Amino acid sequence: MPKKDPTYERIERALYKDKDESTTILSPREMEIKKRMMLCVSKKMEEPLIPDTELVNFLIHGCGGNAEPISKSQAYRYDQPVSRKYPTSCNILVPVYDCRRW
Repeated sequence: MPKKDPTYERIERALYKDKDESTTILSPREMEIKKRMMLCVSKKMEEPLIPDTELVNFLIHGCGGNAEPISKSQAYRYDQPVSRKYPTSCNILVPVYDCRRW
């Protein structure tokens, strides 16, 4: 029996699809997660150097009134896939800086 796709992998596949197509792939709970992730991606695109803690606070307080507030631990779980997919310039520059020192 094949293993079921993890939630975040299913959401990632449906991330940029329109709402009608996404609702056929994702459950209502996953649609809410997708909405929060898209709000995080938008915030990250507007402010590429936003610290992770600020993005977590954005999620905790309901994404500026656009989504339901979530707990701190849940917010960090949302932040990990978004930060991995859309890293900030600081995260990119740190390894480069370290290499130049040696």
